[in-house]
Amino acid sequence: MLMSMADYQIKVDYTVFNRSGGEWNNRLDGSDYNAIMAALVAAAYKLSGEKRFRDAYLFVVKSGKWQTHRRLETIVEQFKEGTYKPKAWDKIAGANVEQGEFAHWEQIQHCQFTAIAAAIIHECVPDLFSLQDLQRVLALWWSDHPMGFDREQWNYLYWFLVSTKDLSWRPVEMTPRLPREQWFGGHPMLSFASKWVYGDCLARFQWTAMVVARYCPKQRDEAVTFASETLAHLQPRHLLWISDPDGRQIPAEVEYFTRFLSSEVPECVIASYWEGRRLNLWS
Repeated sequence: MLMSMADYQIKVDYTVFNRSGGEWNNRLDGSDYNAIMAALVAAAYKLSGEKRFRDAYLFVVKSGKWQTHRRLETIVEQFKEGTYKPKAWDKIAGANVEQGEFAHWEQIQHCQFTAIAAAIIHECVPDLFSLQDLQRVLALWWSDHPMGFDREQWNYLYWFLVSTKDLSWRPVEMTPRLPREQWFGGHPMLSFASKWVYGDCLARFQWTAMVVARYCPKQRDEAVTFASETLAHLQPRHLLWISDPDGRQIPAEVEYFTRFLSSEVPECVIASYWEGRRLNLWS
C-alpha cells in the first residue's frame, strides 16, 4: 500500500487536488509537508529496495527547508527580504505588520508532522539522513514549544503575536468580530481573536516530546519534564478542541465550539503515556 501511495504521489508531483477546484503541491511547500512526502518515498524505498524511491526522496528534499527552518523562521525571512504580505489572520488579530509583527496562525503545531516524518526518514535512509541530522531537526522544531504556551492553563493559545526582531510573543486581547463576509475561510471562530486555547497543539507537542526524548539526549530532560507535567496537569478541559479559560474569551454566539472533543488529544495522551513507559521515562 505504501509503495502504491508513493507511486501515486510521484505521478502527480506530490500534489493534493481539492474537490472544489485548486491544488496544493506538498513538495514545493518546503516545510513539514515536504518532510511528510519525503518520508513516504523513503519508507517505500525501505520496504522495496527500489532505487527509484531513493531517487524520489533526493528529489523531494531538494525543495525542502524543514531541515534548517521552522515555519516561524520562514516568515521572519520574508519580512527581512521585504516579501511578506499581510495575511487575513494578521488583520483578525490586529498585528502591527509595519513594525515587524505578525499573527501566529497554526504555525507551531506542525512540529509533530516534522518530528514523525524526520524519524521515519532516518530509520529508512540513515545514510542520507543521519542520526545527527535527525537530532538537529528535532531540536530545531522542538524549540517552538514555549511559544504561545499558557503555563497557568497548561495549554496553547490559538492566537498570539510574534515579533520578527527576536521571536518574542505576546497574547492577543479580544478583537471585535469581523462582518460575516470577512471571516477567514468562512469560519465563525476565525472572525475574531482572543486568548482562547486549544488542545490539538498541546497534543502535538506531547507526542513531539516523545520523539525528542527517544532520539535527542541533550533535549531529553526538557522533553520528559514537559510530557510528564502535561500528564499531571491533565483535566477534562484539556480534551476539548477549543476552551475558554476564563469564560470571557469566546462570544456567546460561538460558545458551542467549546463542546467539541479534540480529535488529537485522546490518542496522543494515551500513546505518549505508554511510549513513556516503553522508554522507561516513568513507571
